[in-house]
Amino acid sequence: MQVIEHLASEREGSSLGALSSALQLPKTSLLQLLRALEHSGYVQRHEGAYRLGPASFRMGALITSSDGTIGAVRAVLQDLLERSGESVLLGGFSTDRRFGVYTERLESPHAMRFAPAVGEQRPLYCTGIGKALLAFSPDAQASAYLRRVELRRFTRHTLGSRTALEDELARIRRRGVAISIEEMVEGGAAMASPIFEAGDALKGCVVIAAPAARLRARSGELEALVRQAGERLSKIFGFVGRYPGTR
Repeated sequence: MQVIEHLASEREGSSLGALSSALQLPKTSLLQLLRALEHSGYVQRHEGAYRLGPASFRMGALITSSDGTIGAVRAVLQDLLERSGESVLLGGFSTDRRFGVYTERLESPHAMRFAPAVGEQRPLYCTGIGKALLAFSPDAQASAYLRRVELRRFTRHTLGSRTALEDELARIRRRGVAISIEEMVEGGAAMASPIFEAGDALKGCVVIAAPAARLRARSGELEALVRQAGERLSKIFGFVGRYPGTR
């Protein structure tokens, strides 16, 4: 738990040596512990640094479910589920801020549904959650990402150029909703809106995920619903500004 708590505070991750020094644990013992945590998904290793893994995010979601604020958040998500009939998710940046990761999910009651799992990571440039996070990140962070990202094509709908992605992010900032239809998964689609907190800081995103055909057919309705949910959730977390896409 000390390892997980320390990594939660280290956005860029931590090397074995730095962890050993911070926690005052022998490297040999710590390495065995990290291997066990990595095997179970609580920790992941990238370019020599250890970061939190998907299982840690799932655990965090369970722990915070007893918080009073979470009760209010769950009420908004449940309302969105009932009004949309589609899967509803919450998410935010992965610890290295290279992906979007889902932290909460309410599944659609439809037999045919699109419902990514809690803990799943999604590329920023071709998913609803990712594009919403990227669009409302600080300019310097978004620019740094755009300079280094490799725009791998998952489907024929994946955006293939940085210019196209920059235009898409500008549209998202105006409308307050990111839309991804079959950009990563054939047949899958999502809409996402940002969640802000006090001080106008980006906290995360709320997402509607649905089969592509149903999302296309109800595009205007679902876009309004996810934007309203984003605004309601932002108010819960202390945001007092004008929400994107509203008058």
